[in-house]
Amino acid sequence: IVGWQDLIQSIETYDGNDSVFTSLVLEFEGKRPDDILFKISYEKGYTFLCYLEKTVGREKWLKFVPHSAAVDSIQFKDCVVDFFSRDAAATLALSRFDWQSWLHKPGAPPKPKFSSELYNKALKTADRWRSLSNDSLFKPSSDDVKGWTAGQVLVFLDLLIESPQPVPMRYCKLFGDLYDVGKSGNLEVVTRYLRVALRAGDRGVLKQTEEVLGQTGRMKFVRPLFKELLSVDEGLALELFEKYQDFYHPTCLRLIRNLLDE
Repeated sequence: IVGWQDLIQSIETYDGNDSVFTSLVLEFEGKRPDDILFKISYEKGYTFLCYLEKTVGREKWLKFVPHSAAVDSIQFKDCVVDFFSRDAAATLALSRFDWQSWLHKPGAPPKPKFSSELYNKALKTADRWRSLSNDSLFKPSSDDVKGWTAGQVLVFLDLLIESPQPVPMRYCKLFGDLYDVGKSGNLEVVTRYLRVALRAGDRGVLKQTEEVLGQTGRMKFVRPLFKELLSVDEGLALELFEKYQDFYHPTCLRLIRNLLDE
């Protein structure tokens, strides 16, 4: 689930679903390899394999896995089709599999259906925060996330970031304090919390946002923070870009500059 969120975020880095850099099979001719986010290949490829497993059935797929010896997309397809050629049901299912779209169409693949007890707890808590109001029966407590895995916390924060309705600004500090997400030593958690707060227009996290932007140069953290910061304090975003631009990788720098110039 966290991987899916990373995939969508990486695709959004290219400002839409039409970029050739978001295809599973990449054409490098005439392209700068540094401009390609290989996270897309990892996560889109994982989703691709999950759908293939679902297409032929898990037990059959597990028999295929140790057999595979393909080195490119064409050989992989041939390998799959050949392996299941004696299985009529699997062959029929594979004949309906949209290989062309999966391998060559840019953008996000079909979203998998996520369902598990851990995910459902994160979803339920996110829904309660998204509907929070003065007359809400929901009383936030640190017990809400007690015993949660790091993955659950990330999914929970991602759900809030995706929500059309931001967390009410007056609750942002309470949110960060109750769940300790603002003080986490995990940068994945902290940057997501800051994005939640910035989306709510909470200027109380501007100092911490500046600290993070000056401590990490990873594009997966830096670009989303700049994007949210622009909507709260454009002047500060431009100031921090000038201050830290020598610290960022050239590719990261170029994409942030494009964002600021929009």
